[in-house]
Amino acid sequence: MSFIIRHNFKIIIFILILFATLFFSLSNFWHTPLHKTKNFNFIIHNGYTIDDLLVDFDSKGISVQKKLIKLSLALFKPKFILKSGEYTLVSNSSLDDFFDLIHKGVSTQHKFKFIEGATFNQMLDLLKKNSKLQSLNEKKITTSFILDKKAIDVMGGDIHYEGWFLPDTYFFQRGDSWSSILSRSHLAMIDYLNHEWRLRQSNLPYKNFYEALIMASIIEKETGLNSERKKISGVLVKRLKVGMRLQVDPTIIYGMGDFYKGNLSKKDLLSDSKYNTYTRKGLPPTPISLPGKSSIHAALNPHIGSELYFVAKGDGSHYFSKDFKEHQWAVKHFQVLKRSDQYRSSPDN
Repeated sequence: MSFIIRHNFKIIIFILILFATLFFSLSNFWHTPLHKTKNFNFIIHNGYTIDDLLVDFDSKGISVQKKLIKLSLALFKPKFILKSGEYTLVSNSSLDDFFDLIHKGVSTQHKFKFIEGATFNQMLDLLKKNSKLQSLNEKKITTSFILDKKAIDVMGGDIHYEGWFLPDTYFFQRGDSWSSILSRSHLAMIDYLNHEWRLRQSNLPYKNFYEALIMASIIEKETGLNSERKKISGVLVKRLKVGMRLQVDPTIIYGMGDFYKGNLSKKDLLSDSKYNTYTRKGLPPTPISLPGKSSIHAALNPHIGSELYFVAKGDGSHYFSKDFKEHQWAVKHFQVLKRSDQYRSSPDN
């Protein structure tokens, strides 16, 4: 009897050692880095199985043992769920790391950036070229994407998309819709406008925050220097208050659309249109670009000094003048003589 007990005990010990060896072997296999020098992206579609994923491993040249993976999953992740999405197998990560990402549904994030000063059509072109988003059908914009009611109300029902999207970097997953990106950017703009409108300076010549958005879009196109934006805003706000025409080139350029070829002529300045701020007083009817936060802040918090004019100096900055006589000198100095000097100093002349 004692012999049988001892014999059975040895068998039990042997089985325990066998299972322990198998467990530690599988654990080592499961947690050992795959020693790959680059990252691999995997797209798991709806209806995918573990076998489908392992076929993808093979197609990318990643050596795996399918039976061991399935056994390890059953042992270490018995509640594992294969969730659709795009996942990245990072270099030197283990199988445990990778399957943990899938189980948690932590899909790979991509970035889409709206750039300050871009137009709505330019933004649509960027969306269309992004292969990671759903294909963009511009005809569906008016039916698939609807502006916030606050935006529609403040425009008086005359719908324009220009300017209503806050420039920023937005993260998304492969296969997300373009309309979801637009919606997030649009709601971010509404929130920021509301916030800045509540904190605005008093006695500004705007009927509502849409007019402030229009002014911000002009400021965005006039200067790329944060240090100048409030000063540019101050000049333009002062002109509105005294009934002067804004006389800014970017509005004319926007109104010309594809007819603008890089230079404005005297004829362009005198050709009347709803965006010609040389021939018409007040703001143009819509924004002319996507203004960033600093331009919106400047439009609602202008630095109003004694200056009434400004002219580009050719280095990205502007020269500000208090009266027309000084402005004429600045135009001649920075726009005429300096360009003439640059022409004479060119190696081609």
